[in-house]
Amino acid sequence: VRRMRVVSVADGTGGDVRPVTVVAQQRQREGQEIMFAGPPTFRDFVQGKGLAFTPLPFDCEAMIKSHPGAATGGMLETLRAAPGLFVKTTEGQLEVLPELAKRADFILAGGIHAGVPTAAEYAGIPWRWVVYTSIMYPSNSHPPMTAALGSAPRVVNWLLWQLTRWFINLMFKKPVNRQRARLQLPALRDMSEHILCANPILAMEPELAPIPPEWPDADAIGYLDPGEGDPLPPEIEAFLERGPAPVYIGFGSMPDKHPDETTRLFVEATRRAGVRAVISRGWAQFGATLPEHCIAVGPVSHPRLFARVSAVVHHGGAGTTAAAARAGKPQLIVPHIADQFYFGNLVEQIGVGASALRRSRLRLGPLTERLQRLVNDAGLRERAAELGAKIRSRPRPTNLSRLLVARKGMSLPLLPVGRRVSIAPPSLRPSA
Repeated sequence: VRRMRVVSVADGTGGDVRPVTVVAQQRQREGQEIMFAGPPTFRDFVQGKGLAFTPLPFDCEAMIKSHPGAATGGMLETLRAAPGLFVKTTEGQLEVLPELAKRADFILAGGIHAGVPTAAEYAGIPWRWVVYTSIMYPSNSHPPMTAALGSAPRVVNWLLWQLTRWFINLMFKKPVNRQRARLQLPALRDMSEHILCANPILAMEPELAPIPPEWPDADAIGYLDPGEGDPLPPEIEAFLERGPAPVYIGFGSMPDKHPDETTRLFVEATRRAGVRAVISRGWAQFGATLPEHCIAVGPVSHPRLFARVSAVVHHGGAGTTAAAARAGKPQLIVPHIADQFYFGNLVEQIGVGASALRRSRLRLGPLTERLQRLVNDAGLRERAAELGAKIRSRPRPTNLSRLLVARKGMSLPLLPVGRRVSIAPPSLRPSA
């Protein structure tokens, strides 16, 4: 019997790639033939997981690092930089994925995925999208991630989704249709509808991703935890043993225009708050020069490190938010872009984090104040510990091959196109 052949596509940052490798490894153990396509900088990581790797031509990391203002300069700078990233990523995917898909039976995608639906259509095979937050899909319950808002009134959410659909079509429909013409596929009328999978897989803990009413039959499997990972480096172990539990500070794949200045901010805020700190270098390369109460760290196991710290200060990526919650640590989110604002608002609302501090407003006083709350607020620490224990008590998702079925799925609550049903304005629909 021929094994099922699956293309696993994960484009973007580490937070996009790592969860998909968890699915790919398990499906490979279940007997499927896996072909993994991802950014070229993740070749060693993916192959180290025992997976066959095909590089996508566009290097997201290089482009993100070359546009630090997109992450630190506010929404307007983000909107100026984002179209180029997504267009180049999609064009790169459509150079590789159509032919790869012709040798497969199914595509499972994570992260930036706008080329996947066209590749699946070209090969005549089904596909599904793994998402790490419910705000990837339209709902009156939450704003789109392009809005840089943690929450908004229902009528504002409705309006923002209208604007988002218009923006997606304006920016991306023409370049994608050029690629579709090359593949002899019909032109798209609506790009935003095209990229939304009818039956996505929500890979996030339920406390961190409330399912909106438009998703009554969502496949929610919990966060795809990559496991404990490698032991911590000896110098980090030695630092942890030398004194009280430090706070972790790291912004992951977010770049920074002035990393040395931001490092000095971290150092002074932790000194004033009376805490030690493990500072993740990340893509911004923080931590060039540090005093004794701080130490810099490269890529390490979040589960192992977070279990040993007192609190987690981070950018609000889905993976880091999930790892901090699982570790049972209070967190402060410093959102830069996209769904990070949603997570920043959410952790405060459920009582496991301090109020979010936008990256564009990151200053010494507010950061110091929040650090003090993270380590001194007993109620905050207790709620975070309870959430962590609850998450850790759940079994990890198994039998992930069952997800490789393209069900008819939900009726997508989009804007009016032809006869398609859209989100009803809040004034016309009772609150859920």
